[in-house]
Amino acid sequence: MDAYDQLKHLKAMTIRLGVLHEAQVLQLRNYPLLIPGVKTAKTHVDVDSKSVAWTCQTKNKKFRLTSSVKTWCVNIEKMVRVILWDETQIKIVINGRTIYGK
Repeated sequence: MDAYDQLKHLKAMTIRLGVLHEAQVLQLRNYPLLIPGVKTAKTHVDVDSKSVAWTCQTKNKKFRLTSSVKTWCVNIEKMVRVILWDETQIKIVINGRTIYGK
């Protein structure tokens, strides 16, 4: 199995058992670092509500919500839904401001 197939297998385990594998957690920790300007991110997963939230800090305090950032947020949501639940809700907070999700 390639990495994608393995993550799909782990998704099935998450759906059935409600637990996350270390490989899924590693992916979730790295996704917000794809957003331009993000330096660090803390990840919180709530299995009961099927949600993932990130609290991020940027390299500098001036952070702009550009179309590129919005595109990355949408793509991150899609990637999370590939490895967790199809109905996963995400929230991204950068420098104390919610930029995506509820």
